[in-house]
Amino acid sequence: MQLAVYLAVVFEIIFVNLLTADSCSKRRYSGAITALSLAGFSIVLVAAAMLLLGLLPFFGNGNGLFVFLGFLYLLPLYKLYEGPLRRCIIVMCCAWIYTLSAFAVSVHLSKALHPGEGFENVALLVQSVIFLLLTPRFLRFVRRRFLPVLEGMEQSTSLNLLKTSICWFVTIFCIHFAFVFPQYMVLRLLALVVTAYNALLCYRLLDTTVSGAQRIRSLQRTVYSDSLTGLRNRLCLYRDAEALLRDKRPFCFLYLDLDRFKTVNDQYGHLVGDEYLIAFSKAAQTALGEDGTLYRIAGDEFSALCPFGEPEALARRLAQVSPSLGRKPFLGVSVGCARYPEDSGSLDALIGQADSDMYRRKRLKYPEEK
Repeated sequence: MQLAVYLAVVFEIIFVNLLTADSCSKRRYSGAITALSLAGFSIVLVAAAMLLLGLLPFFGNGNGLFVFLGFLYLLPLYKLYEGPLRRCIIVMCCAWIYTLSAFAVSVHLSKALHPGEGFENVALLVQSVIFLLLTPRFLRFVRRRFLPVLEGMEQSTSLNLLKTSICWFVTIFCIHFAFVFPQYMVLRLLALVVTAYNALLCYRLLDTTVSGAQRIRSLQRTVYSDSLTGLRNRLCLYRDAEALLRDKRPFCFLYLDLDRFKTVNDQYGHLVGDEYLIAFSKAAQTALGEDGTLYRIAGDEFSALCPFGEPEALARRLAQVSPSLGRKPFLGVSVGCARYPEDSGSLDALIGQADSDMYRRKRLKYPEEK
């Protein structure tokens, strides 16, 4: 009877571990072949483990040594499921940490509730209740939160996660083992050392994660910024405008075109032309203030998204911008505007309407250039 309880505890843990692996991985073969292969492997492994562990004097005291046999499951899992070995180990470590924690809690709680012989029956009951209540939530967490993060992780970060996962497993086991054998001071010292090392690995994992996030933010700034003026670029304009459209937030779209900018390049050269663009960018963004954001579209063309302010007043404010250029005159800027949602609900249509309005105003200023 006692052996049957031990086997039930072990097979319950194996079932949850394999269920996690199957839920998080793509099978290479049919479900029947996979299930039969893992069942056969489990029977052989558990039978051999019981024979070997049964020789130990402390067999059956809830020490949990059998959990280390879980590493042998990497062999069939790697062959039966697709994906790199590192991913397989990380997923299985996550499952082992969960099942080992449930086992340890059930053992120590059962010994507290039922000290002496027969605690294993209570342990099986407690472990079963834990798995019934928490396993569905654990699997949802792994599939919806853990795996998406794992799939998009850099190699260096995933390697640190692998080390941390293995160390967490060893940490929980060492703490559990120290409770099972409280008379051995060395086990408690080992648990403290492993816990301290695990903390170090967690900080290292945090460092690689934060460093990766900083690189991503730096890359985003590069992708969404204009290298000359420092303004946001066309790609960023579409991103920000789509966000406003999704939220159905009213805004004004302004289209700006520098007047006769070609003559600046022709007369003074492209370096001066660049200085001209930079000076205008700073002055125009200052004029907008907190009413909107300025973007450089291309060449001498700019745009602005303005969630605040009256469109015509904003257009006049920008049209009156006159940056200081030393002895070189500022030749002016023409501004057209369109409103969402009054004029259109499409960004492309708003751009087209503001562009047409800008050219209409430019023709009024320079009728000879029709």
